[in-house]
Amino acid sequence: MTAATGLPVTECVVLDQSAGTTCRTRVEVRLIDGSRCVLFIKSAPRSLVARTVVGLVGLGRAEIGFYRDAAPSVPLVVPRYFSAQSSAGPFPLVLDDLVTGGATLSELGDELSIGAVEQALAALAHVHGSFWDDRRLASAAWSWCRSYVPAVEASVGWLLAPALSALGRRRAARRLPDDISAGLARHAVRRTPTLRHLDRGPRTLLHHDCHPGNLARFPDGRVVLFDWQLVRAGPWASDVAYLLATSLSTDERRAHERRLVECYLDALLAAGGRPEGRAEAWRAYVANLVYPLEAMVVTLALGAMQPAVAVERVVQRAVAAVADHDAFAASQSTS
Repeated sequence: MTAATGLPVTECVVLDQSAGTTCRTRVEVRLIDGSRCVLFIKSAPRSLVARTVVGLVGLGRAEIGFYRDAAPSVPLVVPRYFSAQSSAGPFPLVLDDLVTGGATLSELGDELSIGAVEQALAALAHVHGSFWDDRRLASAAWSWCRSYVPAVEASVGWLLAPALSALGRRRAARRLPDDISAGLARHAVRRTPTLRHLDRGPRTLLHHDCHPGNLARFPDGRVVLFDWQLVRAGPWASDVAYLLATSLSTDERRAHERRLVECYLDALLAAGGRPEGRAEAWRAYVANLVYPLEAMVVTLALGAMQPAVAVERVVQRAVAAVADHDAFAASQSTS
């Protein structure tokens, strides 16, 4: 632990441990001066399915690169990190423990309040504005930062997408109306060109997995975004659509989503971003609503990544968002 963190650790006590796409451990450490602190450690997943997925698409390398190179520019909206090492080591990523710092962690499937979503959008706007059209996103120095449709997803993913979509649709059958299921099947076949066309405008740094289970809320209202293993460069609307489609009840989203998108755009401008006009921005938001539904259906197909009951709740919300806006048609009209 001393080698991993640079802290003079004399004792370690494991407080709790859980597993999903990674193994997550909370450890209390005592330092040589007698003081104590709690650290959060992410390491390789135990599940063979999760380990294969994480290794195949380089999730560990991406998250380590993010914390090492990008996180220092947005310290208020991401966890503080002590160490970001090679994923081959025993402690690849050591972070400050958010719970000990007073944060409340949400879980996938939770419904967030409008206030929490507003704060999460403010955090996303801060990240997006800070890295708006940043040349480092496509540089050799940031080789960990994948494109919106990385080569692996464009090749292997193109072959696997229809099969994974079919399996996920079968597992989510009671949540998927026939027209939505058919739309997902068509999207799986045209996935790569559709996403590449959505990626035409200015790029920024995306969280790309901004659901309730990856958000922490502090008593002052501040929201911190964690679990950056899917980080990549792409269009702002992808993160915003993912957050609103997965985090809000259907009624709350319907009542507030246009105002929330407008508030995000204002915050993005203040943070240095230069988004398109409001009408075009709204179209981009609608077109990107397909991805959160696809992502959750594929998560069901993979099985070992998240609790099925929680994923199904999010699928139901995402289905409503896609149906409300005819998002399949919107995404295809851009491709």
